[in-house]
Amino acid sequence: MSRPIRVRVTQKDIDYGVPRDPSSCPIARALKRQTHRRVSVAASSISIIRNGVESSVYTPPDEAAAFIRRFDSISVRFFVRPFTFLLRRPKK
Repeated sequence: MSRPIRVRVTQKDIDYGVPRDPSSCPIARALKRQTHRRVSVAASSISIIRNGVESSVYTPPDEAAAFIRRFDSISVRFFVRPFTFLLRRPKK
């Protein structure tokens, strides 16, 4: 099992993030900055793409899934704040 990734979502990630865009939301921006890979982010899964192929799939922790839902919601988007979380691969 690969080691967890500490994901640090900054205010800049939030400011430049695009709601409902799996490759440009704040968490995707943070992961791309940290892994130098393409990513796809949803409340139910986070994929890291290597050489055009999905190479790692993670289940976001509850705090990250809640952040994604809030950011994607027009009514509460401005209530998200920078945060850090650990992204762990699910146990098989």
